[in-house]
Amino acid sequence: TRMFSVGKLSQEWHDRLEHMLEVSDVVVSSLANGEDCSMAWEKGSQAACQLGYEDNLMGMKPDQSRFLGHSVGLQLDESPVVAKGFNRSLPIGGTMAIEPKVVYFEGSIGVEDTWIKTSDEMKCLTRLETHGEKFISEV
Repeated sequence: TRMFSVGKLSQEWHDRLEHMLEVSDVVVSSLANGEDCSMAWEKGSQAACQLGYEDNLMGMKPDQSRFLGHSVGLQLDESPVVAKGFNRSLPIGGTMAIEPKVVYFEGSIGVEDTWIKTSDEMKCLTRLETHGEKFISEV
């Protein structure tokens, strides 16, 4: 997933991006702890709702997508999916794209990183910089 902005992002959009990183962290932590994908969805969507994004998470009502990530494999989207009803955990060696986003009439913002499950953690394969560093480049 790529994002761009015409002009400088407002503080509101920076805050939304930081909040989606927080939601991603909740989902990744749940999967790292061996919880099933349905529980990771529940925890991630609850975190987003607590941050005020109930009406904008993964789309705008009534057309919101009901997932926060999907496995990666030979096809574009593989199973399991971080969504209600996927009552199995990500297996060791499994890869998953975690991609929380918020959508508004004036734009959308979010993150998407690919993770691999090891025996003791989820390891990020795609993030170039950590959350604490600024990763938005301004031209």
